Amino acid sequence: MALIYPLHADADDADDSFASMSADWSSQWVIEVTVRDEGEEDCDSVVVGPMAARAAWDYVHELEALRPGWMFVLQPIFAPADAPDLVASLEA
Repeated sequence: MALIYPLHADADDADDSFASMSADWSSQWVIEVTVRDEGEEDCDSVVVGPMAARAAWDYVHELEALRPGWMFVLQPIFAPADAPDLVASLEA
């Protein structure tokens, strides 16, 4: 599957449910969509959002059902912070 999303640290790797996503990281999410034709190195990417975690989850699964060969990455939007604070929150 070409769908990537952040997981809770204690989530089962086989669990691909909304509950396993680290939705508490942010109230706003974006979806990076990468269109790559098989056998080609060049690709196009767009970012869709922001949207709430559940809305992003549902939308990315709808897109994935339509184009399973594309890559989709769900990403949280973090509030602006000092670089050390952002690094600390991501490493926690």
